[in-house]
Amino acid sequence: MSDARAIDSLFECRNCGYQLAVAGPAVCPECGRKVDPSARRTWRDYRYRRRYRAVVITVLVVVVGAVTWRYHDPLLLWITNPWRDGTPQAFATAQARGRPIVLWFTAEWAHVTSWKRDEQLYREIHFALAFMPVSALKVDVTTSAPGSLALMQQLGVITVPRIMVLDSTGAVVLNTETFHSADVITAVESTLHPSIAPASAPTAGKTSVPAE
Repeated sequence: MSDARAIDSLFECRNCGYQLAVAGPAVCPECGRKVDPSARRTWRDYRYRRRYRAVVITVLVVVVGAVTWRYHDPLLLWITNPWRDGTPQAFATAQARGRPIVLWFTAEWAHVTSWKRDEQLYREIHFALAFMPVSALKVDVTTSAPGSLALMQQLGVITVPRIMVLDSTGAVVLNTETFHSADVITAVESTLHPSIAPASAPTAGKTSVPAE
């Protein structure tokens, strides 16, 4: 390699990465290692490392963007997930927090309308509750887990699907098997803002759920 080529290059010490501009053999002031433009093993050209870094960053951005675009829906559902497993212990903790409580009793084989409509219904309620100061419990009885069945028995729930909304005092604002997302959201908002009237539902009432 010529001295002119060495001066034009952005050298850096291969040992510590200290940037150098040398026309002949020299010593790195950072680590004391000898740097010789004629010995490629003693230096790196910073320009190529910078290009390599740009390529790596570009590839990572493209990959992350593609994955996010492909899986944005489940990713958003996971990030904003307001639901906790519904068990008697979780219900007691929610009551102790003094917040309104939303309980969704469900199972893989139980649908409010159709499977596709239920997915949309779940998404609408999911994203609404994610930004509300409420405790949301999902009681999934697909596998007949003891905790889920115990909470159903505690609250007197016999069939699924069913959704219940309790205010901060434990009073039942909504308790129904057939509902739209707007009914649930309005019922929750009525517990946070008493001036909002809850949506009517076939089995809605103002009974109270006793604390555990």
